[in-house]
Amino acid sequence: MTTGLIWDEHFFWFDAGSSMPPLPGCEPYPAFDRPDTKRRIKNLLDASGLIEHLAVINPASATREELLRFHTDAYVSRVEALRNANGGDAGENAWIGKGGYSTTLLSAGGCMTAVDAVLAGELSNAYALVRPAGHHATRDKGMGFAIFCNIALAIMRARDAGNVERLSIGMSTTAMVHRTLFMMTRTP
Repeated sequence: MTTGLIWDEHFFWFDAGSSMPPLPGCEPYPAFDRPDTKRRIKNLLDASGLIEHLAVINPASATREELLRFHTDAYVSRVEALRNANGGDAGENAWIGKGGYSTTLLSAGGCMTAVDAVLAGELSNAYALVRPAGHHATRDKGMGFAIFCNIALAIMRARDAGNVERLSIGMSTTAMVHRTLFMMTRTP
């Protein structure tokens, strides 16, 4: 078996806004979620030759029904409305630029694509190199550059499969893991 890499060039095109709105006493500043951080990872995979040892998988976009497994209908509708309004904030520092809605669906779907491939036995494990990130969002609002809670959607996908005894999720923010798991214990 092999390790999979889920990624798409469109993740690097996602616009989290050219700058964050000014905070009291502070001037506007560039968004922290910029494509160069994820593009750097992809470039290192390419330059090192490691990409040749990975199964590169194209992500599928999440559907509205899949998003509603975790998110509220009102929140998904609010995010959809941002698409028609040329972007905006989906909560607390969860900016979507013009044309970014389809990328949010691809990002959420990419995490579920990773779960599907592992559960189908196509991969031993997978890394979803997606943008925007998806571990800060709650059921009813985006937070910290996360529009949808991709991690919760992936966990639910694995749980729904019914044959998962253990699930390992690697994240760099321990507090977000704890909060996501807290939310998952309260989600049917």
